Amino acid sequence: MIYLSELLGREILDAQGRSVGQLSDLILPGGSATVGAIAVRTTARGVILLPWSAIAERKGKTIVLSLAAGNWTLYISQKGDLWLARDVRDKEVVDTTRAKLARVNSILLEESPLVPQQGWQVIGVDVGNRG
Repeated sequence: MIYLSELLGREILDAQGRSVGQLSDLILPGGSATVGAIAVRTTARGVILLPWSAIAERKGKTIVLSLAAGNWTLYISQKGDLWLARDVRDKEVVDTTRAKLARVNSILLEESPLVPQQGWQVIGVDVGNRG
């Protein structure tokens, strides 16, 4: 398990090991619970969106892409997509257990042990004061 706050800012490398930029957001297509795309902040092109399938592996705090820079098929964001950092983090949600508003400090993600290439799954949010 990993928190969104631990992922944001991670270095993104292309298939040749060259730095492409930093992870700036995770996107849930159509509001599903599975991450389907990533937003990468680059110095040359601003923010680009890549489908989850562009990720070859995750090494420690680095994400490695499967292709060289410039050879990617970009992800096109749709109206129903949910951006975790932009749309959920630091926003207020209703805590149904305590029947009150709570601020989302971070989002808990888990890689599917059966299908790791499928993308991280959202499994919870951190609304605690220590978050």
